[in-house]
Amino acid sequence: MNAKSIAISELLIRFADSIRNLSDDEINKILVGTHSLEIKITKNRMGIKGEVQPEVVDVVSAAQKLSEFSDRAAAGDYLRELAKNKRKLELIARHLDVAVSRQDKSEDIVDKIVESTVGARLRSAAIRGSEV
Repeated sequence: MNAKSIAISELLIRFADSIRNLSDDEINKILVGTHSLEIKITKNRMGIKGEVQPEVVDVVSAAQKLSEFSDRAAAGDYLRELAKNKRKLELIARHLDVAVSRQDKSEDIVDKIVESTVGARLRSAAIRGSEV
């Protein structure tokens, strides 16, 4: 892949992430045709591109740590302690491809993350009849 193809892929990923954040009502308005999408380039509040943001590193390590838990409650406690605000929980969820909406409360996001990581692993182990 050349540099331009990589850049286009990154842009499409960011665009898809932005669309995932739309509410159901906003998506319906676009599909019906009463509203349209507009791409607007704005300065990023998180800092200069190229710098590794602390939040990004935390999200990756949090996702890795979640894979080590074999107890839903412990994983939930870990997330609540780690992510004191909803924004960080949303970043972790997005990294793990867990669907969340703007209306979700922090506790709902914690539950969704735990169920999609630890819960899925526990259910799979139960079906196989093995220990986690």
